[in-house]
Amino acid sequence: MVYQGSGGPPPSLARATGGSHMGNKPFGFHFYEVLPNGKRKKVSGFRINPGEKDVPFVFLDEATPEAGAAPSIRIHEFKYNGTFGNIVICNSHRSEGCVMDKALERDHTCFPGCKQPCTRIGSKESIKGGWKWVATGIKMKPFTYQKGPLAGTVLPYQRCMLMVPDKQYEMFLAYREQYASMGGLRGKVFNVRREDNQRSSKIGTLWLPAGEMTDEQMMEKFEGVAADYGLPVEQYIRPVDYQYALRELTNEEMGAAAKWVAAENNVDLNQSTSVSVATASAKTVPVDDSESDDSEVPF
Repeated sequence: MVYQGSGGPPPSLARATGGSHMGNKPFGFHFYEVLPNGKRKKVSGFRINPGEKDVPFVFLDEATPEAGAAPSIRIHEFKYNGTFGNIVICNSHRSEGCVMDKALERDHTCFPGCKQPCTRIGSKESIKGGWKWVATGIKMKPFTYQKGPLAGTVLPYQRCMLMVPDKQYEMFLAYREQYASMGGLRGKVFNVRREDNQRSSKIGTLWLPAGEMTDEQMMEKFEGVAADYGLPVEQYIRPVDYQYALRELTNEEMGAAAKWVAAENNVDLNQSTSVSVATASAKTVPVDDSESDDSEVPF
């Protein structure tokens, strides 16, 4: 069964881990996969820094159009416990909605085209998770830890999940269609560039085809880093188990998580929001990516 996800179709088309959270304060919220030894490994999201050029990325998914609807989710990305990069699946597709929308509410910020005079100034807006198309790949650029117990450690390659926002999905859909007759995106290598703008897309703004790799070439190239990661190389060069990595929190788990996040944001979950829910990726809620470009995060 092809993993479909819970995000539904791209919003633009419509318009034209997991882990339980108990009573103790969670350290953070991330996606994980399970290693053969039973331990969980954090699955990072692919990203490059502003101004970076020609960062190689190889796809591990076939991602052919006829495989079914694009696997998609809605996610909340936020700062928590003093760190960026926290992420949970948004439950807004459920009939009862997603309480994390409320926990992450912000003051309304006017945007170009906002009706004037704006009647929402001074009001609060809940933040709906941003839509993402999901794939797995390997970032083929070394990363060096600068601080902490791993300071000086170099990661030659990084297994990661690519989460494509709605505004860039059309470009990736075109590549899926282009390579469909050649077995899909699996093994296709792209050189990724990102504009200097701190607010530009974290996954890069330009993806240039740069060749391809066979399974045999990937196994030879990534054998060493796969062992360090904790996976057999045959599994390392396969997509993550999306059913596990992208597991939705139950309503009870999300409720507990939202209480911690709301407390940090000084949000009262029992107080109703005065305006409709905004989408995190929409212009109504600008997101500053500058602080999240942390050299200690290897993606």
